[in-house]
Amino acid sequence: MFKHLNAIAAFLLIGFATPMAFSAPFLLTQLNNCPYCNLQNVNLRGIDGRRMPINWQGVNLSHADLSQMNLQDINLIGANLSHARLVGTNLQNANLTGANLTGAILHGTTLKGADLSNVNLNESSLLAIALEAGQFQNASFDNSRWQNVYLGGANLQGASLVGAILQNVDLVAANLVEADLFEVNLRSVKLRNANLSGANLSYATLRGTSLVEANLSESILQSADLTSADLTLANLTRADLQESNLENANLDRAILREANLMGANLDRAYLVDTDFCDVIISEEKEIRRLIETGADCD
Repeated sequence: MFKHLNAIAAFLLIGFATPMAFSAPFLLTQLNNCPYCNLQNVNLRGIDGRRMPINWQGVNLSHADLSQMNLQDINLIGANLSHARLVGTNLQNANLTGANLTGAILHGTTLKGADLSNVNLNESSLLAIALEAGQFQNASFDNSRWQNVYLGGANLQGASLVGAILQNVDLVAANLVEADLFEVNLRSVKLRNANLSGANLSYATLRGTSLVEANLSESILQSADLTSADLTLANLTRADLQESNLENANLDRAILREANLMGANLDRAYLVDTDFCDVIISEEKEIRRLIETGADCD
């Protein structure tokens, strides 16, 4: 009986009939415990669901408009939110583990305390979002666009950001261990103290990026553009920097022990007290030139 009510409510909300006798909040009470329901294209804009525990595990909300809704503590594990509108939506402490948000619009969305582990945010748009210490491990952000996003201390271990574009993004002290950042645009992104150990940054754009004290040990930076990047005190031990561009980069007191610098461009790089011990480089005379500029090997 209840499932039938859910289906009728969804039918009315989607717009195939005019729900003259029902208000949207009333219909939401019928839909609050509706795991795996089909609510595709539903419009629940502006409804406050704080006082009812909403279980939408596995629900289909593709192309739904959930803007300005208060969905604090909601269960959206494995839900389909592809191309959904979440503008100004409150998802504080929500569980979005494994949810599909491909192409979703998250502008001004509140995600404090939310769990987005294993979430799919490919081709999504993230604007004006603050989520300190957020949980995004193994999430996928391929070809997504980020603007004015603060994820200081966030856990993005194993996340994929292939082809993503990030503007005015703060990832200070974020965990990006073994993240896939192939061809990602990180220009001017703040990555101070970030852990990028083992991350794939091949062909990434890091022009002017702050990587002060970042851990890039064993990371892959082949053909990466690090022009004018700040790598002061960064750890690049055993990093693969083949064919990378480090022109005008600041490598003061950076550690590059056993790093692969074959074909790397270090023109006009700042190398005061830089540790180049046992680096792999094309010519021995290049090692001597680096040491003469102030590079160290103690």
